[in-house]
Amino acid sequence: MKFGVIYGIVLTLFLFSVAEAVDDEMIERLVQTVERMKETQEEMQKEIRQLKGEINRCNNHTRDSHRRMLLGNDESIARVAFDAILTHNLDHSSIEDTTIVFDSILTNVGNAYVKDFGAFIAPVPGVYLFTYTIHAGGAGDIFGTLMVNGQQKTSIHVDGSYRSIFIASSSRTAILSLNQGDRVYIHILKNSRGLLSSTNNGHSSFAGALLFTN
Repeated sequence: MKFGVIYGIVLTLFLFSVAEAVDDEMIERLVQTVERMKETQEEMQKEIRQLKGEINRCNNHTRDSHRRMLLGNDESIARVAFDAILTHNLDHSSIEDTTIVFDSILTNVGNAYVKDFGAFIAPVPGVYLFTYTIHAGGAGDIFGTLMVNGQQKTSIHVDGSYRSIFIASSSRTAILSLNQGDRVYIHILKNSRGLLSSTNNGHSSFAGALLFTN
């Protein structure tokens, strides 16, 4: 009996010591796991701070870029404007449509109006405003049209066939979206007859300007 009691006591003490050893090992592993989690959390917080810094820099760059787009600068703003007049009369008797060459340039910012051809050539894609005026002399019956690359966009009719002390005239304004290189010019249509009237005072004229780029 004494041996059995002693054995039981020894076995119990052994089991307690094993359990205590196991608990110590588990606690140590838990401590190590917590330490690794803390290190991982600190690294993640550091990366988050870096990402926030990058986002702020990107936002600042975007705001600056947007501001530059709105305000522009000397290098980025396209300045385009022209005003040309016809300094003499044209007696239209052609059986073909004829381009009016407005021969005297008052303004040609950007040099987009080419006097040799009587055409405006769009230097940048954008939305442009154009206006043209045609006077007709006595007995003149003039049909004018604004052309873009050979296509009619707007037209006017000036009937000077009724003689009076006043010179008949007509004007038209158009706002057009153009691609770079598009050609804009004014035609006298072939069914026109008589005198297109103008002088150095520019009774007949053609003008335009860039409103904004696309």
